[in-house]
Amino acid sequence: MAATSASLLVLPKIISRTAGSISTTSRRSPTCCTSLSSSLRFSGLTSPLSCPELPFSGREPKGLRKGQNSASSASRIISMTSSRSSSPTPSSGNSNKIVFVAGATGQTGKRIVKELLMQGYEVRAGVRDIEKAKETLPKSDNLELVLADVTGGADLLGRAIAGSNAVIVATGFRPSFDITASWKVDNIGTKTMVDACQQRGIKRMVLISSILVNGAAIGQIFNPAYIVLNIFGLTLVAKLQAEKYMRKSGIDYTIIRPGGLKNDPPSGNILLAKEDTLFGGSVSRDTVAKVAVESLRIPEASFKVVELVSSPDAPPESIQKLFAKLN
Repeated sequence: MAATSASLLVLPKIISRTAGSISTTSRRSPTCCTSLSSSLRFSGLTSPLSCPELPFSGREPKGLRKGQNSASSASRIISMTSSRSSSPTPSSGNSNKIVFVAGATGQTGKRIVKELLMQGYEVRAGVRDIEKAKETLPKSDNLELVLADVTGGADLLGRAIAGSNAVIVATGFRPSFDITASWKVDNIGTKTMVDACQQRGIKRMVLISSILVNGAAIGQIFNPAYIVLNIFGLTLVAKLQAEKYMRKSGIDYTIIRPGGLKNDPPSGNILLAKEDTLFGGSVSRDTVAKVAVESLRIPEASFKVVELVSSPDAPPESIQKLFAKLN
């Protein structure tokens, strides 16, 4: 199910009047999130109305099989490689490195796909709907679409990710009448992806999570954002359990906990902090995508949990230097 990490439908009006994207950044300040702006966007929460889709131009690739749009109804992995069009020009020599993106059609996931292509990676986009993916994702010889659902089991996922060098998980549940949806996607789904990576010998993972996932343990249980995000099936609790599972797996991980996710272009400088130190703030999804992709090649990003927001007061520093400072 597509997100982004660390992505809900538009919140009900009654909630949107009382909770918004957290706009204040603070370290160890229990009161920094008591003033909320107009719309709450965190990893795991997405608004499909807030971001224009990237066009899929040109004719349909010949190898596309039709008739099954959802991995839940598919008995096999269906893959498609698109033909070349105006895809971004690679900026580095990563063309032999294959990265699987779970939740690739989500608001954050599709930005991760685009950033990977720009940096020269070969991308395998895990999607639940091929038709939607055609309309949403860029068209490139270096992009392959595969039907994959994190709730479909480790064997199904294992077939989808086979041959990949790394996996980026940007999934998140969509609100529904199923109150267990968040637990299935953000907890069990991520754990299943970890299991699939272990089965296939994939040793590098990046997870998009959310700040405040550990709110109950760090004095933030009454933080309005912590309360609102957990209304929808204990979203933050589910993400935290998945984080713990990944950290114990032995896989080389980078867990990125962004603040309130914005569809606007990046503004301010990147503020990267240690886990459980930021209780507010926001960040562009484009910035999240860039940090996630950069972390694949930065040795200092290995086995780290970081929190990410944008701040006009943060000094301009390279992503590698920001990771290196968090030892």
